[in-house]
Amino acid sequence: MTNEPAASPPSSRSGSGTAILIGFVVLLAFGVGYWFYRSMVRDRSTAEVSLVEYLDLKSQGHLRVVRLEGADLDAEIADGSFVRDGRGYPRIHTVVPPAYLVDPKGFAELHSGLSPSQFIHTKR
Repeated sequence: MTNEPAASPPSSRSGSGTAILIGFVVLLAFGVGYWFYRSMVRDRSTAEVSLVEYLDLKSQGHLRVVRLEGADLDAEIADGSFVRDGRGYPRIHTVVPPAYLVDPKGFAELHSGLSPSQFIHTKR
């Protein structure tokens, strides 16, 4: 006689924990990939512009809709596209300096000349 413990019968759930873990890792990898795509990689149809370029386009009446979310400003070009390096872009993006967001004069400069339906502001 030996003092070895008796072997337990194989469990019918022995592989389900591993499958759940693998599924969770795959789902997590997909989520991180999607987040990276949405936040780090800009749409190829969007041109990065300076704030001065945005203000020039706005004053010339070339913008259809402007969306300001936090410091990110996105705008759709009304009359065709914004051309840079021989390529046309239907949308532009810029990052607004914090001073424009807290100073009433600076904020007014961002939307002056646009109707309320053309300027959509969302705080983050």
